[in-house]
Amino acid sequence: MSQLREFSRRNWRTFFILLSISTDAATLVVSCFAAYYLRNLIPGVPVYSFQSYFVLGTEIGVGLLGIGLLVGLYRAAYHSNTRQQYYLAAKSYVYGVAIAFATFFILQFLDLPRRFIFLLFFVIPFFFLIGRSLLNRLNFFMQRHGFGVHNALIIGHDDKGMDVFYRFTRFPELGYNVKGFVSKTGRAGG
Repeated sequence: MSQLREFSRRNWRTFFILLSISTDAATLVVSCFAAYYLRNLIPGVPVYSFQSYFVLGTEIGVGLLGIGLLVGLYRAAYHSNTRQQYYLAAKSYVYGVAIAFATFFILQFLDLPRRFIFLLFFVIPFFFLIGRSLLNRLNFFMQRHGFGVHNALIIGHDDKGMDVFYRFTRFPELGYNVKGFVSKTGRAGG
């Protein structure tokens, strides 16, 4: 059991990235179901089978996840602070919306109700924020228990070493526990 715990502790970053992708995929599925059931509140939405909506949601979801991978959303979990991660998520969402609208309406691949697609794109950020908030809480909890946290000794000269020191200490979500700083004068801090 202790070997599994140590393995999980060392590889928490990889697990967290996979969990982030899985959470975002689940968020997209929940958003699709929510939009499907909320469409009854919008007058004039044509009735299609659930499979048609599900195929649409799957295509949009795969596109959004793919764009998230391309812009570095999942890679950013341990080299960017939470604010920058949300910025990357918003960026991939905007790109995804633009690509989906271009694909579905300009190229006319599918004859789908625009109102449903607008509703889906309105619901996705709501569920995404809930999923990401829960995910960040889980990450902070796991880091408090030593998962995904690495001890670091910063060696630097100039201001670059201090920049790294301040970045690591100001943003605990990056997963570094700074033990000290060694400057060019040979003085150590910590």
